Amino acid sequence: MRLSMDCKATVKIGDYSRGGKTRGDHRAADHDMGCEEKHTPFGVVNEDSGSLHLSFGSSAKTSDFIIDSLYAWWERQAPEERARVTHLQIKADNGPESNGRRTQFLKRMVEFADHIGKSIRLLYYPPYHSKYNPVERCWGILEKHWNGAKLTDTQTMVRHRERDSALNKRRNSRYAGRVRLAVVPDRGADALCGFVKSVVAPGARIITDDWSGYAGLSKHGYDHAAIAERGDPQVAEEFMPIIHLVFSNLKTWMLGIHHGVSPQHLQAYLRRSPRAFIPRKLVE
Repeated sequence: MRLSMDCKATVKIGDYSRGGKTRGDHRAADHDMGCEEKHTPFGVVNEDSGSLHLSFGSSAKTSDFIIDSLYAWWERQAPEERARVTHLQIKADNGPESNGRRTQFLKRMVEFADHIGKSIRLLYYPPYHSKYNPVERCWGILEKHWNGAKLTDTQTMVRHRERDSALNKRRNSRYAGRVRLAVVPDRGADALCGFVKSVVAPGARIITDDWSGYAGLSKHGYDHAAIAERGDPQVAEEFMPIIHLVFSNLKTWMLGIHHGVSPQHLQAYLRRSPRAFIPRKLVE
């Protein structure tokens, strides 16, 4: 099993400004001095299934906190999933609390390996390259979910778990599929329908928003259903969760990892992007 793990920067709980946009109470403190409650997010990404496990700890980012979070992740795995695992391959950055010279980290990792009865291989990224660790792409998505909301208490901070759990259940069953990405010259009917015809067989059911460029899909032999989103996130989440997840990850990957992509190279990045940030089960 291939895993990617890391901790995010400490999150301060209180009436503090976090940037972003919100339709709620927009008044917040512009200084975070004297914060009494802080939490450190820790993430484990299963690269084989694309699943993400998040833990929030009130302690500092230490070797003990990382290994304790790995114990919590393992306990949440289904018995049949544990039985299929022969060994763990864990990708991590070379930070002071988890590097190969930190004796406390290595001691606790050996204890963890003995506890689960599996061999563990640690893979470290070189200095200044931790941004390529797959779990790093999850923090931008987490911040985008919080957006401008004030994290005034622990319940607000972890509320996304219930939402993401229900959404992942739908993604893993009804909505999972293959991903095709391409640059089109415009959003007109000729360009959009032409792309669909090149990657989707006639007779397939296609769900889109109500953009006029998709209106001709029915004439080309597709079972087309146009959903009026009107900017409603609940409608988008119900009918088209995967495609919005794809573009959210795509933006995070291009802006966060590559710091932007030039137009002439965009198609080349799109060709390799599914392998880079989309779970393999969604890609052909």
